[in-house]
Amino acid sequence: MDLDLNGKTALITGGSKGIGLATARAFAAEGAALHLAARGREDLERAQAELRRDFDRPVTIHVLDLSQGDNARHLAKACATVDILVNNAGAI
Repeated sequence: MDLDLNGKTALITGGSKGIGLATARAFAAEGAALHLAARGREDLERAQAELRRDFDRPVTIHVLDLSQGDNARHLAKACATVDILVNNAGAI
């Protein structure tokens, strides 16, 4: 499916594994550059390496806990120009 995402940038919170990583893979397959945010550096770095290898797309990672307001504001500023936001971060 061509979603015309080539040249677009997506920010995916909770993007290091599970639904977030699957979403990142789908966007990368469609040509989008990615920003992934999550708390765990190791999982983010693994996701970044996999996505770059499999799709040859730019992947920027942001290691932070979005339950902290200052971190959420920092991420919003760092990713102010993204085209797509997938807010997948959350806690039960």
